[in-house]
Formats: sequence, structure tokens, C-alpha cells
Amino acid sequence: MVVCPVKLVSGLPCPACGSTRSILLALTGHPLEALATNPLGILSGLAGSLCLAWIVFDLVRNTRSFERCYHQAERSIKRKVVYLPLIALLLANWCWNITKDL
Repeated sequence: MVVCPVKLVSGLPCPACGSTRSILLALTGHPLEALATNPLGILSGLAGSLCLAWIVFDLVRNTRSFERCYHQAERSIKRKVVYLPLIALLLANWCWNITKDL
């Protein structure tokens, strides 16, 4: 069953296709298969988990360290030296997904 709107319309997987499978594979003890399914899926799952833990930590400690870091990241992402490699990484992952025919 295909649920990705990009794949339904174009027939091609999007850069995020396979992310859920990748995270589930990692959580069930198959890290190499997870990386092979969608390398950015496992990284985004890890990043999301760390952000959630950080936010909970800030709430418990009544601090705003995550918010400060988020705003710093928001400023940094506007620099070419940061966003161009990220775009290249996303495009490489998209090519990977197309090649694997996810």
C-alpha cells in the first residue's frame, strides 16, 4: 500500500519514503537494514527522539536551552555553507530511494 502522495502522483519515491520502515528496522535490532532502507530516516528518527528528550528536560528543569539552540540553528541554516550541503544530502538520499525503487 502506497501512502506517499509524491509517489502516488509521480510514481517516484520522495526523499522521505522508507523513513518509517527504516526507524522500525532500527528499533527492532536491524541497524544495517535500516540504513539501507533510508539512511536519512534513521537519522531523522534519532534527531526527533533527541529533540523530544531535550524539550522534556527543559520543561522539567524550567530552562530554554532547546529554544535557544533552535533559534541558533534557524539563523545558521540561512548560510550557504550550511544549506547547500544539506540540500546535496537530501538529493543524494532521494537518488538512493529512486535507485532502490522504494
